[in-house]
Amino acid sequence: MIERERVSPREEASTQGRVPGRRRRRHPSSTAAEIHERMNETTLMLRPNPNAKAEFLATVEPFVPRGGGDPPSPPPPFELPFEVTLDGYSREPWSSGRRLGPEEWRTCLLVSTDGRRRLPGFVGHLRERRKAAVCRFDGPAGERALLVVPHDPPEGAVPGDSELPEGVARDSVIFVKYLRDERLLNGGSDEATKRKHQEAARQQKMQQQATQATERKRQAAQHAARKQQSSAPSSTKRSGKKGAGGLLGNLMCAQQRTERALDTVRSQRAPC
Repeated sequence: MIERERVSPREEASTQGRVPGRRRRRHPSSTAAEIHERMNETTLMLRPNPNAKAEFLATVEPFVPRGGGDPPSPPPPFELPFEVTLDGYSREPWSSGRRLGPEEWRTCLLVSTDGRRRLPGFVGHLRERRKAAVCRFDGPAGERALLVVPHDPPEGAVPGDSELPEGVARDSVIFVKYLRDERLLNGGSDEATKRKHQEAARQQKMQQQATQATERKRQAAQHAARKQQSSAPSSTKRSGKKGAGGLLGNLMCAQQRTERALDTVRSQRAPC
């Protein structure tokens, strides 16, 4: 655990007017060369599942090991809010600690400063499940930033005990990757992208259903028209047959009447 230096009333008064919710920490000289004295602490909360309540995981601050020599360690490549909640998990390729491009990922180490030693169990759970923990929060410009704790950090990403600040154990350090805007993901399956794809799929399905309904109505109308056209000649044919039969009958009746008339005439002309 890293000891905290007591702050004098004058120094405490000088901190007034800073952004609320942010705390400036100063470390003793034994660790100041390894951890930047202007680093801010961040509380990591963990929500195991969507229906669970977020629980405290660790209090951390960024740590960038220096490359060697006397110069102080460089500042962290990004800044975290006072509190973030790891409430999602992913096995997507972009969540792997060994894939950093082509998105604008930045990497860093987070050092636990609370001394509760909860990070080892958390990291072990991620390794066992082979998944990464994900956190989304509002960035400085209002965009949705992305913080990922991979289960597979790059080889040698976490330095040995000799390279860590005094009093900091290796199992209290985690490797994280940060993306300033989740829209930079290439093929990511974050929740916003999922919702967008689901909405597009729903709209497409509704359009297909409307098109299919219109096509069914058109086909039904065409079928009815063809049926009506096919029934019209049959009626005419039946009517023609009936008319032809009636004419023949009339001719036969007329012929019979003629023959009877001729028979009558012949009988009248015959001698008595």
